[in-house]
Amino acid sequence: MHSFDVHVRSYEIDGYGHVNNAVYQQWFEEGRERFLRTKGRDYDWYPRELGLMVVVARNEIDFLIGAKRGDSVKVTTRLEAIGNKSFTFRHQVIRADGALLVQGKTVMCFAHAGRSVIVPSDFRDLYLPEPEAIPGA
Repeated sequence: MHSFDVHVRSYEIDGYGHVNNAVYQQWFEEGRERFLRTKGRDYDWYPRELGLMVVVARNEIDFLIGAKRGDSVKVTTRLEAIGNKSFTFRHQVIRADGALLVQGKTVMCFAHAGRSVIVPSDFRDLYLPEPEAIPGA
């Protein structure tokens, strides 16, 4: 599992006074990249070293409570599962007071020439799934 802190910035706020829904996607993307870096990989390593792209196949997000400008939140990312041709991340955004604001799921795959391929052994060897649920996930 990997977490990082964010202090909500004014440019992340939409016309309704809370964090725009697209910002959570960006935070989750950053969380996945930081997660990969814990083992010396990132989205550039796989195309460079193995000729494979790492792509999003599906995103799900549940918006529970809106974050507001000035809120301090923790973005948590964990690898939930590795399948034959895909792998799944779970994400959460938790406010400093412990309130669960947003939770999400991202299914990704490796692709070559526009088609999904078997998850490489490099990925399987480096990253272990954490199927245990984060509270509220």
